[in-house]
Amino acid sequence: MPPPVNVCEQAFSPEFFASIGLRRQGDSRSGTLGPNSLLEFYFDSAGEVQNAREVPPPPGTFTFYSDGFLYFPSAANVTGVTIRLTSSVFDPLLAISGFDANRNSDPELIFINDDAAPGNFTTSELTIPVRQDRCYLVLVQSYWAQNARSSAPGSPGRGPYTLEVVRETSATPPPPPAIQQKPEDPENGGGGDRGGGVGI
Repeated sequence: MPPPVNVCEQAFSPEFFASIGLRRQGDSRSGTLGPNSLLEFYFDSAGEVQNAREVPPPPGTFTFYSDGFLYFPSAANVTGVTIRLTSSVFDPLLAISGFDANRNSDPELIFINDDAAPGNFTTSELTIPVRQDRCYLVLVQSYWAQNARSSAPGSPGRGPYTLEVVRETSATPPPPPAIQQKPEDPENGGGGDRGGGVGI
C-alpha cells in the first residue's frame, strides 16, 4: 500500500509540519501555555472572544492562551487515533478539528474533551476517526479558556503540558488473492499454458 499524501504538508509546508507535527504512535510535544503561546485571547464585555495581540484588553482583564499542533496519520490504512493532553498545573482542554489541503474547515470533524474521566482534572483525551484527505489541527487550551467570562474569577490556565499520540488504529488489510491453479490436462501432460495447447 503506497504511503498517503500528507495533507498537512500540502496545506502548509513540509518544514512547517516537521516543526509542529504529530505523525505516529508515540509522538509527543511538550510546551507551556503562557506569553510565548501561539494565541492569547480574552472575553470582552459581550462575551465575545478577542485576540489580545490584535485588540488589547482593558486593564485587569484575564487573558488565556492556546497552542496548536498538526496531526496526520502515519499510514494509509490508519482509521482512528487517540491523542492525550496532560498537565499537572492547569485543567487541560483538548480540541481537534479537520480541514482540507486548502485549509477549509470540515464542520463534521470537530471534537472537544475536557476530562478523560469524571473528576480527572489533569488529563484530556480524544479518540477520533481519521480520514486520509484531511489534516487535523490539535489545540491545547485550559478548561477556563472555554468556559470563563471576563467577570469570572481568575484561573491559572497556563503552565507546562504534554501532548501525545497514544495509539493509532488501522483497518485490517484485505487478504491477498488466492493463487489460481489451472486444472490438469491429462492429454497434454498437466496444467498450464502450453503454447496454444500443443503438448511437449
